[in-house]
Amino acid sequence: MDVSMNLETTLTKDTNSLIVYALEDKEERCRFYGVNYMLISLSTVIGTIVLGLLGILIYKLYIMHQDKREYERFLALKQNQKFALNENALYKNPISKFQNPTYLPSRPSN
Repeated sequence: MDVSMNLETTLTKDTNSLIVYALEDKEERCRFYGVNYMLISLSTVIGTIVLGLLGILIYKLYIMHQDKREYERFLALKQNQKFALNENALYKNPISKFQNPTYLPSRPSN
């Protein structure tokens, strides 16, 4: 980065210190050459957007691939199972019978 600046300086000596005053030339302001802030800003914003969209695209393709594999696995399991009995493998009958081992039914006396 090139900087072009003309300054007028004044030197003043105090008792224990040296003071330098820099007075800016009114006609020549400090100029910066070779820096295009708009180009830097736009390239940063566009680069961030492109990287974000690329990340979303990669994630979407990954999810589509995983869904396809999972669906194929589901179809393979569906083909292997026998549904001839029309029973749902997930259904469990809520009625169950348990015999209490400590209970002895009384026998009728004759």
